[in-house]
Amino acid sequence: MAARWPSAILGALGCTAVFGLGVMAHGRLAGVTAALLLMANPVYRMHARRAMCDVPTEALVLMTAAAAICSWRRMLRGPCSFARWVAAAGLVGLLAGLAALAKLNGLLSLMIVAALAGLALALRLRTPRRGSGAVAGAALLSAWVGALTFVILNPFATADPSPPLAGETARLAASGLAGRLIALVEHRRRLSRQMQVWFPRDALPSLDAKIHAILTRGFGRYGALGPSAVATAAGAGPSVDRRAWVWGPWVLAGAAGATLWGRRQVREGEPPTAWAVLLAAAVAFATIAAYLPMAWDRYFLPIQSWSALLAGCAAAEAAPRLVLALRAATVGLRRRPAMFAAACYVLLMIALADILRPAPLAEPPEVFVSDLP
Repeated sequence: MAARWPSAILGALGCTAVFGLGVMAHGRLAGVTAALLLMANPVYRMHARRAMCDVPTEALVLMTAAAAICSWRRMLRGPCSFARWVAAAGLVGLLAGLAALAKLNGLLSLMIVAALAGLALALRLRTPRRGSGAVAGAALLSAWVGALTFVILNPFATADPSPPLAGETARLAASGLAGRLIALVEHRRRLSRQMQVWFPRDALPSLDAKIHAILTRGFGRYGALGPSAVATAAGAGPSVDRRAWVWGPWVLAGAAGATLWGRRQVREGEPPTAWAVLLAAAVAFATIAAYLPMAWDRYFLPIQSWSALLAGCAAAEAAPRLVLALRAATVGLRRRPAMFAAACYVLLMIALADILRPAPLAEPPEVFVSDLP
């Protein structure tokens, strides 16, 4: 039980980070909605209760992105003191280093920091901003702090085993820091390839297969609208992926809205934090599409947080219009009691049908652990 506490605590902090990102992108309502959507996501909720490194890594990536975008906005608004500049860059680097320590996928955090620096420089070419150089310098300092954190807190990189040593242990001990880090990356890549051999049914060897899995499973069975039982979703048929036709356009609407909101922020003379959030989400999606080795639920976890963020922003934009439309429709229906009762009855039947619908049976796995070589 105690081993689950880090995942639970960091999972809650990840939702808090999504709230902060939503506030910076489109206000408090967007932040609250995005955090609630992430909390309700079946995959995120399940892994936040497991003693695994997936949710801690994702939470640290989200915290890094939130801290980076917050400092990015502050630096582009005007000059800040040197102490605050160092503290902000150091905090971002520390969080990024911890994310990479939790799992190598956490290097995504440094990719987001680099992309934000590129966006700041691109904004400088369009409209001169005094803080773009500070953002670029902060990104370099964050990368240095992140690398230092990863090395100092990583026993594999700093261990000095006593002789006698033999075989692979002796080779790694003599390879130095660079050799050990290269061996760590190679081990991760080799393990991913081996998993594709052991579990060919879930392997995603090509880019087309990865993109197809993201669009169907990432936004379908493992999305926010997927079955609440993730184990059931894993063995369900392709019909459960049809939910992507609802969740995918919802997320896409948030991305389109972020483009417009960022343009409005630029016209108002404010740093386009909506563009920064959209860029961070795009980097996350592109990285997952390039790396995704297996069609397992935990590999789709980074998609869920950024999807919830964009969908929350879209919902916050649509909520006031929807309330006005519902008020107008309700006033019209109340004048016709029969139509109002019929509409309530239809909505109730739809809700009951979804609640009482039997869950599809999970298919047995094709390969068992006992069958592995």
